[in-house]
Amino acid sequence: MLQFGVREVVLIGFDMEPTGGRIHFHEDHQKPLGNPSVGAIENWRKWFDGEAQALVTRGVKVWNCSASSALTAYERIPIDALLDRWSEKN
Repeated sequence: MLQFGVREVVLIGFDMEPTGGRIHFHEDHQKPLGNPSVGAIENWRKWFDGEAQALVTRGVKVWNCSASSALTAYERIPIDALLDRWSEKN
């Protein structure tokens, strides 16, 4: 994304945690699709949070508009509030 000059990224649906004994907010994927393990989700969460400072250093703002999220390194904002903010700028 950086090579294309992206300056803002919006995360939607990045809950990054099992909820209610489920990996997804929906039912598990049926074969031949796979489902991630709890350990894989934890690794993804650590990676995403770990990349936050590198993105800031490169001038990229990341907004976490997920309704629920275990990510802690990105500013949380409801998607409608972010869209209102953007519309006020233009």
